[in-house]
Amino acid sequence: MDEESKIKEALNAAYHILTYQSRSRKELELKLKKKGFQNNIISKTLEQLQKNNYINDLEFSLQFGKSKINHFFFGKLLLEKELLQKGIETHIIQEVTDRLYSETNERKVAEQLVTKRMRIYKNLKIEVAKRRLMGLLQRKGFSADIIINFNWEQIFQATNNKD
Repeated sequence: MDEESKIKEALNAAYHILTYQSRSRKELELKLKKKGFQNNIISKTLEQLQKNNYINDLEFSLQFGKSKINHFFFGKLLLEKELLQKGIETHIIQEVTDRLYSETNERKVAEQLVTKRMRIYKNLKIEVAKRRLMGLLQRKGFSADIIINFNWEQIFQATNNKD
């Protein structure tokens, strides 16, 4: 098989992979390697896909980030970590987090998460609920500054937790 036909085969595999969900350049590269394509074929395929705007790490990161913030209440630190794991370059991650968290206040995302979770913790003692919520916020990637300066009294008054 000549190089042209291998590139065509790799392109078809890439199109098939991209029909299911958007992927970063690095994710697509790993998928194509897993399918057994050679590095030179993969790099030419990725160049062609990027040239035709089938893969764009900035657009992918913005879409991924919006989804994670709106549906899964990700803090900035967790979003940065997930994007790094997907092979996104640090300058793109910085641009994406700056842009997304200028549109969406990170404190408001934390408040939404805590308010949603308070339904589960409403029958717990305040100290227990607060400890669990602080751990949740930390796991979700919110900074210590946001967690420490969180308005806990307002949340607990609104849900009438046990003392």
